Amino acid sequence: MSHTRAECNCPCALARCLGFDAPRASAIETGSGCLHPAPNLLYFHSSCSPITMASIQQQAHITVVSGLPGPFDAATAAVETHLKGHGFGVVSTIDMQAKMKEKLGADMRPFKIIGACMPKIAYQILQAEPNVATFMPCNVTVREEADGSVTVTLVNPDMMATMFPKPEVQGPAKQVADGLQSVAAAIAGQPSA
Repeated sequence: MSHTRAECNCPCALARCLGFDAPRASAIETGSGCLHPAPNLLYFHSSCSPITMASIQQQAHITVVSGLPGPFDAATAAVETHLKGHGFGVVSTIDMQAKMKEKLGADMRPFKIIGACMPKIAYQILQAEPNVATFMPCNVTVREEADGSVTVTLVNPDMMATMFPKPEVQGPAKQVADGLQSVAAAIAGQPSA
């Protein structure tokens, strides 16, 4: 059965279709025909045609992954899967579209803020410097653009090390930053550095 990327409603995927066959991707097939590759690989549907990779931009204290294909809900689910696959727990999700409608009656495109945390590292940092909690959890945003593509931003926790220059904060903050960079690369379908 052949279908287009727009028709791909795989709930676990960004619908990023690379066209690999199951054995080459080391994937397992579920009843829905969706292929789930290893956690560090991009999700795809075997019958879709390849598309271009998303871009990653480093800005002051955030990483921006843009040009991801929709639909928004599938992209959000894939971001959460990549976070969990890299050792992060999802501790909160704020639906900004729903909140703006509720509080202001304003309409906006889908937009979520996901609070991500590595609990053991967070505990270690908080033992050394409780004020770092102001910057926890690490925020990851997922938003739909006007063209239907999806943009993901991830905070860079290295700023915690700058603001709280204790070795007990700097080392763990670097671990979290490296983890989030790996998540960004996985979301974009690019190899980790």
